[in-house]
Amino acid sequence: MDSDNVIFYPYDNDIAEFVVRNYHQYLGTENQTTLARNLSWPEHHLNFGRQWIEKDLMLIGTANYLRCDTILTIDKNTMLPLAEKVDFFCATCYSENFEVSPNGKNIFNYNRSKLHKSKKK
Repeated sequence: MDSDNVIFYPYDNDIAEFVVRNYHQYLGTENQTTLARNLSWPEHHLNFGRQWIEKDLMLIGTANYLRCDTILTIDKNTMLPLAEKVDFFCATCYSENFEVSPNGKNIFNYNRSKLHKSKKK
């Protein structure tokens, strides 16, 4: 990464214990299979869906443990609904969700309601 503002955090035992303690109902093969189906993963990709969910929970748990404000993602199919289920703020990085200055350089607002309207269609 070509940035001076990037910090990498290890997924350590403290974070793993935090995830198990706080997201227990979303862990385990049965729970993740049900969740993958609810998130519209096709039956022949449920194993991949469970792995995706597990990794997203690790990311969400790390952000929550470190008391981050938000997670930025382009994944509105799995990460966003999963973050909403565990009550962690997640912003999708699509330009239509942001109110910006006329020159497009300054963001004034993240408009979450636009995303929710488009998901319901």
